[in-house]
Amino acid sequence: MVKINFVINLKDFQNQYAESISDPEAFWAKVAGEEIEWSQKWVRVFEWEYPNYRWFIGGKLNISHNCLDRHIKAGLGEKIATFIQTKIIRERLSLIGNC
Repeated sequence: MVKINFVINLKDFQNQYAESISDPEAFWAKVAGEEIEWSQKWVRVFEWEYPNYRWFIGGKLNISHNCLDRHIKAGLGEKIATFIQTKIIRERLSLIGNC
């Protein structure tokens, strides 16, 4: 089952923000390990060589699987994944998993 983990209040947000600032490598390793399915786990969370950052070095994932396939497998294929309504075009677009 896909776990959906939203920050629901200001206190939770502040706690997560503080955690991300105090130990960004541990914070992002935790988030990426819990929220993303990896075909090969990374060996380092990030490295910085001015002016560039590299994230999740050595890691491999399938972005299509993470964005769509795993949610369909979890039974969410009939649920709206993205809903767009604009004032300019005056049309609605809904994307569902079994397009």
